[in-house]
Amino acid sequence: MSAPLSISVIIPVRNGGAQLRNCLEHLQLSSTLPLETIVVDDASEDDTATIAAEFGARVIQLPQRSGPARARNTGSRVAVGEILFFIDADVCVHQDTIGRVKATFMRDPTLDAVIGSYDDRPTSPDFLSQYKNLMHRFVHQHSNPRACTFWTGCGAIRRNVLLQAGGFDESYPRPSIEDIELGYRLMTAGRRIFLDCLLEVTHLKRWGFVKLLTTDFFDRAIPWTQLILRDRRLPNDLNLSISQRITTVLTFLMIGVIAVGGHFLGSSFLAPVAALFFFLTHLYWLDSIRRRTFSPSIMAFYAAFLCLVAVLAWSSGMRWLLIWLAAGVAPVPVSRLQVVKLLPMSVWHAASAIYVMVGIALCALPLSKSAFGLALGGLLTTILIFNGPFYAYLTERRGLLNAVCAIPFHILYFIYSGLAFVIGAVLFGLRIRPLAPGLPPPVSARPGRNEG
Repeated sequence: MSAPLSISVIIPVRNGGAQLRNCLEHLQLSSTLPLETIVVDDASEDDTATIAAEFGARVIQLPQRSGPARARNTGSRVAVGEILFFIDADVCVHQDTIGRVKATFMRDPTLDAVIGSYDDRPTSPDFLSQYKNLMHRFVHQHSNPRACTFWTGCGAIRRNVLLQAGGFDESYPRPSIEDIELGYRLMTAGRRIFLDCLLEVTHLKRWGFVKLLTTDFFDRAIPWTQLILRDRRLPNDLNLSISQRITTVLTFLMIGVIAVGGHFLGSSFLAPVAALFFFLTHLYWLDSIRRRTFSPSIMAFYAAFLCLVAVLAWSSGMRWLLIWLAAGVAPVPVSRLQVVKLLPMSVWHAASAIYVMVGIALCALPLSKSAFGLALGGLLTTILIFNGPFYAYLTERRGLLNAVCAIPFHILYFIYSGLAFVIGAVLFGLRIRPLAPGLPPPVSARPGRNEG
């Protein structure tokens, strides 16, 4: 038998706090312990280095904030393990995670890298975090095992392979797509990356609405578009599958129908459309109110959106919509009462389910009376069919109400992804941000590759 492989765990972190402590505690509970744990402190302003030292980790402190790409490269250069296992500071490994990484590489000596996924038990209980984390897991669990990229949330790679590839692109100063970019270079070089659906970690992150938008739009979608255009690689996998592309087109067709319908029919069409999306997002509002996770900006947006729907309903003569909107706002002052705080979440969800379903029915009736409403319903139904497996997954894991209330957030995802692709393409054409300065061009772009 071949000798067991040694594994170095590398964790880049900035201001890790309690999440880093949780991460390191679970590492110590692993059934297979790594050869070493390296924590690269990216100029934290808290006690990150002290926490890491408490758990016996090798701590490397960067003098100034440089981003996770440089932090991972720094850890990789000093690591002594044959396998470098990257995890984020806001994840917890399972007891068998490291052992599974080791067994996978020992079973297949030709394998260059392996990535896993989040499990279905994200620790943050709020609606938005559950939706986002489960969506990420679903994409990984239903993608091609022969992966087209790399992922550092839970990803391992042979040290010599990483060094030969030139490491992570340090031109990304923030958490972005530096792992995806590395994966593209690995694939161009003919390396084998395996997506192991049974290799899991628990995600600790709580997603706020603004943070989700800015991260997905600026740190992922736009630079990923530039990467696609740079390497001319658009795989039918992960977030880039054909069904996802078709859904994006359908989403913008739906926006077009709403715009044209609003132009010709005015508030009589826009009022039920706006109210429909308000009712579908009700679980998010209710959950945020109950947990008091609203930020001032989201509260302002909530109030402005509510006022817009109310004005549209009033001007269109749909006074019954105003009554149902008021019923949705009632939990805001009522939630301040001490007796309401004692109610279990099941009661809140039951009331929300009734509210949402009745609201959908109230909006569907006037929409069904116009050609624009029927077109909107047809496009929305088609989107739901294309993404049926995802909604079925959410229903299985978190119930039908959560799946229904995820629809507007999922549609929003396709809206900003489509916009980001256009913006990213323009920026790429203008060469505003070279993706990988100092790195060799992809193999497909090298002179002489296709000559003769």
